Amino acid sequence: MRITQSTIYQNIRQNISRVTEQLKNINEQIGSSKRINKPSDDPLGLTHALNLKGVLSQINQYGTNINHGQSWLQAADSSLQSVQDLITRAKVLANQMSTETYNATDRANAAQEVQNITEQLVQIGNTQVNGRYIFSGDKDRTAAFGLDFTINPAVAGPGNNVAYTGTASSSGPYTGLYSKEYVV
Repeated sequence: MRITQSTIYQNIRQNISRVTEQLKNINEQIGSSKRINKPSDDPLGLTHALNLKGVLSQINQYGTNINHGQSWLQAADSSLQSVQDLITRAKVLANQMSTETYNATDRANAAQEVQNITEQLVQIGNTQVNGRYIFSGDKDRTAAFGLDFTINPAVAGPGNNVAYTGTASSSGPYTGLYSKEYVV
């Protein structure tokens, strides 16, 4: 079998063209720092790369969710600790004012302090994280609590020294699921 000069030159030209294409691809990989620059470089490798990219995206989302959850829990924990402190103070005031050692002015001052405590509790109940109310349940775009209620003052009769017997009532919107009567 005889090989002609044109066949030899054609093989050399094809080999040079193939090596030139490989060199171009290697230069692209070096320049982009990526092994796959277009789908035709490695279709199977591209599939694996896209799967890995999806997994990395999920992992990043998990991290974001964890950070968001931690900030909600920290805000809730801090808020509930403040609520506990305020309720403890209100109980102390109630116990102090239930004795005969305090006069009407002291009781009025204590009532004002309890009113301030109530306002603070409402503010704490409307704590927000990233623009969402943490104590509003599934309606986290709406404030959970408000001060739009009235408390009718209980007036003691002249025959009642420190104890009051009678009816105290309050009114205002109620958004709970159940009704319940409270005795004061």
